[in-house]
Amino acid sequence: MLKKILLSILTLTLIILLSIISMDNYNQSQNIKNLLEQNLDGRLIPHKINYKNKLHNILNDNLHSFEFDIMFNAHASTPFFEIGHDDTETHGASFEDYLKIIKDKKIQDMDGYKKC
Repeated sequence: MLKKILLSILTLTLIILLSIISMDNYNQSQNIKNLLEQNLDGRLIPHKINYKNKLHNILNDNLHSFEFDIMFNAHASTPFFEIGHDDTETHGASFEDYLKIIKDKKIQDMDGYKKC
């Protein structure tokens, strides 16, 4: 009997957790849709896109503007501009890596679209 109760509680918890995750994804997609419908891409931008997977995600969502952090890594054998907010957050992605990803994409700034 106790096993059935515990299994029921676990199942209910899992259903609630999956519902919350689904709602969050739905809200994010609705927010992106509203932002694009109101032509606010370039005015409201995703913040801290410091990982390539995040960059791919926003580009796949048809957003054409983003903000990321960049640092100069002078300690590397060949110094380079590295994506990240500080030494604890950098992960070796270079600014060149980002430029390769957006090379053929239209990027939006405050004045309109520009091709990289």
